[in-house]
Amino acid sequence: MAQYPTPQFIEQEGKIIYFLTFKQFFLLVGGLSTAIVFYYLLPFYFFVICSIVIMGIVSVIAFIKIDNASLVTVFLHFFGFLFENKTYIWEKKKSPYPYKSLNPNLQSKEKLITRHDNQEINTTKPSHFSILQASKLKEVKRKIETKK
Repeated sequence: MAQYPTPQFIEQEGKIIYFLTFKQFFLLVGGLSTAIVFYYLLPFYFFVICSIVIMGIVSVIAFIKIDNASLVTVFLHFFGFLFENKTYIWEKKKSPYPYKSLNPNLQSKEKLITRHDNQEINTTKPSHFSILQASKLKEVKRKIETKK
């Protein structure tokens, strides 16, 4: 059977123009198109100020990564944590079987009485919990507290 190389770095985004990914490219194009719209709508000095601010914000969003996560993802996680419920309550679950069996193969001494054609038949009922042993936590706690 032929051996084929395993693809590496699958989680990386594809580059379209030198160092720009699709996401970065379209963010910069969106910022540039907004700046062009402001060029036609605003006086020149407002256009320059707004364009510098918008392109700065878009560049930060496009290129800054924190722990290999984009700035948008970091802000979404931040606001999600800020507004989510932070009350954590721990509850101890009740054990369905508070006693443990010493020997599960033993049969209990209980007898089943069944009626078949008006005749009583006595049978022994097998039980997995025939000899039960209580938990020894209370005894251990008493020994620790009294140091005996």
